[in-house]
Amino acid sequence: MVDNPLYPNYDTLMENTEVRSFCEENNIELLVFFGSHASGEIHHESDINVAVKLKEGSIRGFKARIDLQT
Repeated sequence: MVDNPLYPNYDTLMENTEVRSFCEENNIELLVFFGSHASGEIHHESDINVAVKLKEGSIRGFKARIDLQT
């Protein structure tokens, strides 16, 4: 369980194997989380910062739907 009072409904973490599978399925070469969530300095105005580098030759228009519950 994730101990985060700002997101009490979020209670699971993705395993490294799940993240790798997601990246492989979506032609992601590099996935980087940064900012307050990555550093553990979460506050009430925190957002989630993600940088994505697609593999060369990947189809443009990559889309992902992210549902966040707060």
